[in-house]
Amino acid sequence: MKKKILLTSILSVVMCLSLIVGATLALFGSESKKNIAVTSGKVEVEANIVGITTYSKGVATAGLEGGENGVFENGGTAEVVGDTIDIEGMSPGDKVVAEIQINNTSNIEYVQRFGMKGEGDSALLKQMLVGVSKADTDANYTYYNSFVSAWSNESAATQTRYISIELPEYVGSSAQGKDCEYTLSVEAVQGNADVSGDAAEESRIYLVEDQQSLTETLKTMGNGETVVLWGGEEKWTTADISFEDEKSITVCGYNVGTLTINAPLGSIEYYIAHTGSIERAVVAGESLHIYGEVGELTLNSGRTVVESGASVDAVDVVPTESEAKVEIRQNAEVQSVTSRPAQDATAIIVIDKDTVLPVLVAEGEGETKLDSSGTVEDTQGGGTLIEGAVSFESFVAKLAEGGNISLAADIGVYADPSLSDEEVLVPLLTIDRDTTLDLNGYKIYVEYDAEGSYIYTPAILSIDGANVVIEGNGTIDAEAGDNNSYGISLVNGASLTVNDGTYYGAPTAIQVSSGELTVNGGFFDLAETCKAAVPEYAKYVINCIDSSFKNGTAKIFVKGGTFVNFDPSDNPEGAGTTYLADGYEAISAQAGDETHYTVQPLWDGTAVDTSWYNEEDTEFALNTPMQLAGLASLVNGGNDFAGKTVTLGADINLNNQEWTPIGNG
Repeated sequence: MKKKILLTSILSVVMCLSLIVGATLALFGSESKKNIAVTSGKVEVEANIVGITTYSKGVATAGLEGGENGVFENGGTAEVVGDTIDIEGMSPGDKVVAEIQINNTSNIEYVQRFGMKGEGDSALLKQMLVGVSKADTDANYTYYNSFVSAWSNESAATQTRYISIELPEYVGSSAQGKDCEYTLSVEAVQGNADVSGDAAEESRIYLVEDQQSLTETLKTMGNGETVVLWGGEEKWTTADISFEDEKSITVCGYNVGTLTINAPLGSIEYYIAHTGSIERAVVAGESLHIYGEVGELTLNSGRTVVESGASVDAVDVVPTESEAKVEIRQNAEVQSVTSRPAQDATAIIVIDKDTVLPVLVAEGEGETKLDSSGTVEDTQGGGTLIEGAVSFESFVAKLAEGGNISLAADIGVYADPSLSDEEVLVPLLTIDRDTTLDLNGYKIYVEYDAEGSYIYTPAILSIDGANVVIEGNGTIDAEAGDNNSYGISLVNGASLTVNDGTYYGAPTAIQVSSGELTVNGGFFDLAETCKAAVPEYAKYVINCIDSSFKNGTAKIFVKGGTFVNFDPSDNPEGAGTTYLADGYEAISAQAGDETHYTVQPLWDGTAVDTSWYNEEDTEFALNTPMQLAGLASLVNGGNDFAGKTVTLGADINLNNQEWTPIGNG
């Protein structure tokens, strides 16, 4: 195991400051010249590393001063090189204590502050213990992730600080091959300088050795701070991490037998090397991120992420209401996931690319949603399992790959007002690979800033040169308040086939700049705000760019679907134009104060539809020639319609085909 931890001491600050001292001035005299002598004051503070002591598992291994090497038990070394401590081969349980001497040669009063910042591998930084003290005893150290102290008056010629840098023994093998460094700084300015705007900042690390201390610390610790379960494994057979406020914390320390977590508004990064079980994870506000090893994880609500390099033997997702979500990152190891959502609850399982889940068991009365870019080797159970994208990030990743994509949740696409300050069409998402998009009954919609100013027009999806099919009876809704917003834009010779679903435009649901749109089915209407403000814009709900339609590079072929207050056959691009494919017609019908135009094939004289009929009902409405032909077939076949009423619900065009009269014979 080889690691390198650098402690860089940038501790020399020399400043010359203007100060008038010792001046003499004669107001009256006979000489034509008078001398004024001015000497500036000086703030000069210099800090140096004057000694280090190395420890392994609490025992000093070498106390070598003057910049000589220190040696750890496993052969690692610590060396002072100028203002840097170069630490090589540090093992868990090793520690370096550096003595910092701050020398003051200033000739005026000054104030100073002390700072420390770490950089490098975030997982290693999260688990290091860096302490600062004025006396080299364990009881006097305060531990930090980072800090900048308050400004303080100092007058002593020499000050001493001790810095303890420790890779704790409980970290184990997770620290292998990682680097980080710490930069220390001393700043000094003249005593009358205005430093009121420079507040102290600190991110603390708290060491606790029992549940009572843990509970009290969780109440007071701030966002970004760390709590360490300290004192050995024997102290932590159980632990309870519960807090009500909205903050993100890190948990490190010795192994835990059974852990309970309840943080409905918080986020937890969990680095414990091994935990027997996490009984309850209520993290609805943010999330629980596991970086260590866990035997069994039971998740009741919220979101848990098994991060890369972490492992969990078994995950039980058992929400009793709302939803619970577990995400398995690339290179994480989870042996099995069992989903048992209660009725009206949802369990969500997300598996990253190149990640293998050996067993997924879907049970319970609620829904289990699987969003996998990886591999599930064995799926078991008789519960409801729905596969598809459940988050915006997952949806974007799947769009980039193309192929068959299914939704398992509504997807909101944020339109940032600052994307453009020009009056242009801006795509929010792009499909540039051949794709079949199964909406699966879910919705894709615009998340917009109601207080923002949109100069540009957002388009939810831009299909760029690809062949795309949309199906699955879902919704694409371009509603964006008072802003123009499009659902889908076709460019660069793209092809889109819409088989079903509901599409709302503000005002345009689908626009063709270059390419072909084929509509086999679906429902097309203006979005809510647009419909109320400019109902006459219904004629743009599907649309070709005029010049592209005229030169033949933009085409629409409608073979089905229903259009609200828009007849796609009625000169949409000028006199004598239609969006209907050959052999199709648009049938109008009233729906309240709206007119719905439904596109269907012209009757060929043979098609018969009797699916509308059953013996129990007494009233029927016929809307198509196929249904009317079905009535003829039923009556002529001997069905008795006595006491039944049949009503025409729309104009019916028999297309000049041969007709067998109803009741013939």
